[in-house]
Amino acid sequence: MNAPNVSCPKCRLPLPDGMFNTGVPAPCPNCRSELLCEVFPALHASPRIGRPGDALVDASEASCFFHPEKRAAIACESCGRFLCALCDLEVESSHICPSCLAAGRRKGTLSGLDQYRSSFTGIALLVATVPIAAFWPLTTITAPAALVFLVLAWRKPPSLTGRRRWIAATFTILLAVGEIVAWIFFGGKLLTDIL
Repeated sequence: MNAPNVSCPKCRLPLPDGMFNTGVPAPCPNCRSELLCEVFPALHASPRIGRPGDALVDASEASCFFHPEKRAAIACESCGRFLCALCDLEVESSHICPSCLAAGRRKGTLSGLDQYRSSFTGIALLVATVPIAAFWPLTTITAPAALVFLVLAWRKPPSLTGRRRWIAATFTILLAVGEIVAWIFFGGKLLTDIL
């Protein structure tokens, strides 16, 4: 299986392998835009195929909790269940079973697992829209804050899943700028009425 090509975000042409994980920005060979390319080492590694569990030779051997016909290779360090080579999951340098992995994800006790990632575009949209319905004077603060979140989102690399949130970002920019313009207009009108 060939590794997927990593493309330049501007010109969309594949980047050479020498540009990855150097720690310094390098120009794209095609469009010359400065890029800092950090990729997971697994991107160019060949896939590791898990080995199947060994079949039991006789009834005196320990068997896997999940696959009774397979020989146990190791015990789960969390619950103590015997596991075959297929069920053995190495997480944070410890060996656990699939049930303990699911329970650890649910309880949030496995700090090494990435449970979620923040979407600055989503935060900006939330900051721009909620105060309009809940407490509109708060928009004097939240509209500029939404624009700050969008600037932070602009500087972040695109999502690993390939999802782009251009519609939400565009809507948030228009809404936040509209709120700021409305406050300037109504604030100026109120100030001229007072003076």
